[in-house]
Amino acid sequence: MIEYEGGPLDGARRVQANVPAVQVEPVPASWADDPLFNPERAELKRHMIYVLALNSHGQAEADHAGRYRYRFRGYV
Repeated sequence: MIEYEGGPLDGARRVQANVPAVQVEPVPASWADDPLFNPERAELKRHMIYVLALNSHGQAEADHAGRYRYRFRGYV
């Protein structure tokens, strides 16, 4: 299981077999007209970038429940 930290997907969880170093999620088209996500009605980016959290030993960081965390890094 993975969990997103920060950004629009903060707290969202998903069951996923693989745990890549970078998780790219599409930005929903409906956000273009939503003032919460796009207050200036500017053209939205197409993807959100989340990076797998690593511990001090360079290993994937999982919490006590075994969820791997992905931290928000921005849009592309």
